[in-house]
Amino acid sequence: MPNYDFKCSDCGHEFTRQLNISERKKAACVKCGSSRLEQLFRCCNVLGGKGGALPEDGMSKTSSCSRTGGCSGCSGC
Repeated sequence: MPNYDFKCSDCGHEFTRQLNISERKKAACVKCGSSRLEQLFRCCNVLGGKGGALPEDGMSKTSSCSRTGGCSGCSGC
């Protein structure tokens, strides 16, 4: 399930919820219970890149991690 970032239009509280796509529209503020939420769009991590896969960071857009089994032990990501 994806994580969604929200900001409450009533109290201003920002929070993250892990929701199904269909549940996203039914979300409510975890602080005040309001359903008047603004979905926030933030940067996301790209697996295999050190801080992102942008050319100005010295990484190519096609670079990927050579390790298998996830990044839990990878010191390069």
